[in-house]
Amino acid sequence: MTVDAQIRRDIILLAGSLRTRTTAWDPNRPNRWEPLTVRNPHGILESYFTDSTAWDLIVNQLQSGCEITTKKLRKPPGRTAYVMKIDLGTNDPVIYVKVELGSGKIYG
Repeated sequence: MTVDAQIRRDIILLAGSLRTRTTAWDPNRPNRWEPLTVRNPHGILESYFTDSTAWDLIVNQLQSGCEITTKKLRKPPGRTAYVMKIDLGTNDPVIYVKVELGSGKIYG
């Protein structure tokens, strides 16, 4: 299921702020945030995404109309994740992004 415009705006707003985005690992909210393993085709030479450029990519893709779907999480149970599959138009694999909103924060 795709999401409405308000959710898209919320994700853009929260992902764009250092104060509201987090990638900290928590056993109650497990994640795999690994931008340093993903090649950035728009970077210099053989560069990889950083935390900051990964969040920038999410914001830019959403502002450009990237499709967002939902997925029910097992941890935390019953919560909703927002999923984007970002194709950078290169020979690199599609980037799978899953975020969760909660308490004025976005969890990557």
